[in-house]
Amino acid sequence: CFADDSEISDLADALYRRVDFGWMLDGTTTLLRHGWTPEGGFVPFLWDTYSEANLLYLLAIGSPTFPIPAGSWYAWNRNSNSYGSYTFVGNAPLFIHQYSHAFIDFRGAVDDSSARTNWFHNSTLATRAHRQFCADLGGRFPGYSKDVWGITASRSASGYTDWGGPPFDPRIDGTVVPAAPAGSLMFEPDLCLAALRTMHTRYGSRIYSRYGFADSFNPATGWISPDVTGLNSGITLLSAENHRSGKLWQWFMANPEPRRAMALTALRGGNPVTSFAG
Repeated sequence: CFADDSEISDLADALYRRVDFGWMLDGTTTLLRHGWTPEGGFVPFLWDTYSEANLLYLLAIGSPTFPIPAGSWYAWNRNSNSYGSYTFVGNAPLFIHQYSHAFIDFRGAVDDSSARTNWFHNSTLATRAHRQFCADLGGRFPGYSKDVWGITASRSASGYTDWGGPPFDPRIDGTVVPAAPAGSLMFEPDLCLAALRTMHTRYGSRIYSRYGFADSFNPATGWISPDVTGLNSGITLLSAENHRSGKLWQWFMANPEPRRAMALTALRGGNPVTSFAG
């Protein structure tokens, strides 16, 4: 993306090469720690289950300076989740199925785990299940339907909430988060575009303004988030561009590090960068 600006490219590369991923294993595990602070040392939590950390693990495995073992990819839990006719890896909120896919081209990629999960298809199943989940909640929260749906980490009337589903989260109050379907545009464009268009048509400028969709809104109570949140707007833009042109995938996968990581972890059957026409 920044091939014509060597300063940006060089700084980004220098930052990446300085990250000591191996140190973040804390010397005792193949799983990365959530963080470290000078005051408290390593955070006690591990990236130990399916989440947005997929991108982190591939960056770490592919690092040219401080790599971690390829086996770390297989060390985290692949928890199965079922809703209706859909079975997929990973629980709510929906963003965990989106963030890594904004950059890594997982289309068709299957690893050597016992489940042989197709990771891109897994996110399409999670998106379909989430849409059905919201529609089924329509009797309890009339603002939800097959064309107005979406719950992912966002603002709520009582503050930030990392909610989602399935399974049911007792904090759900009928709030709709447009970034949930928008972040899945690269997986299920028809279903997600229908939802976004319905929201825009039905609620108009009340929820859509200069910076796009409000972070969240509640059709039943009339509450609308006063903010447009960069994190949710970001996944909206990235997913939309991947659906439109595949450019984010193309640019990211043009780097040797993610390709090396996918080779080391035996993530096979994906779309190499040469598959892009643009």
